[in-house]
Amino acid sequence: MRVVSKRCALQHALRGAFLALLALSACSSGSGDPLTRSCGGDAIDNCLPFEYSTVHSASIEPAAIDVGDLSARAQVHIQLETCGSDAPGTLVVTVTAIADTTDPLGDGGTVGSRFPLLELRDDGTNGDAVAGDDVIDVNTPNPFDNRLLPANTDLVLRFEPHRTASCSGGSCTGGTCTGEFFDLPYRTGALAPPPGTTTP
Repeated sequence: MRVVSKRCALQHALRGAFLALLALSACSSGSGDPLTRSCGGDAIDNCLPFEYSTVHSASIEPAAIDVGDLSARAQVHIQLETCGSDAPGTLVVTVTAIADTTDPLGDGGTVGSRFPLLELRDDGTNGDAVAGDDVIDVNTPNPFDNRLLPANTDLVLRFEPHRTASCSGGSCTGGTCTGEFFDLPYRTGALAPPPGTTTP
């Protein structure tokens, strides 16, 4: 029977603990969700450190806004997750209506499948209450004013965060960062009569 001395046993235990720490260090430096890594100082895809953001939730009310109704308005609420005061530039959220979620190109390559609706900023202007508070809550003119949008149709509204470039001393950095989007199912209302028409 093989006898292992206490010294050997201790050496084996310390070696195992050291290897475990190395593995943990390797995992922590290259894993984790993109937001946590970005806020920890990592560059994520086209985002500089601290630029990455996610749309946690979003809503548009009321439901079933009529397409092309220029008198209608919408209340838009967006909850964001960012690196807070460490994040450079201004956060901009684009809202796009997607009629065909099977679009193979994924970037609006199918004609008539995607419609830009809104571009909203967390900068304290145009109805946004507080700049950089990770909340956008604004009342806007009808985002479905484009009469080419399909009426009475189930769409997906995609809320996608972007960072503007951060400029100082005549030079700019960043401006290419796109974060994690949020998809909201939404059914459009009827097609409103064209402007200037009267109903009998």
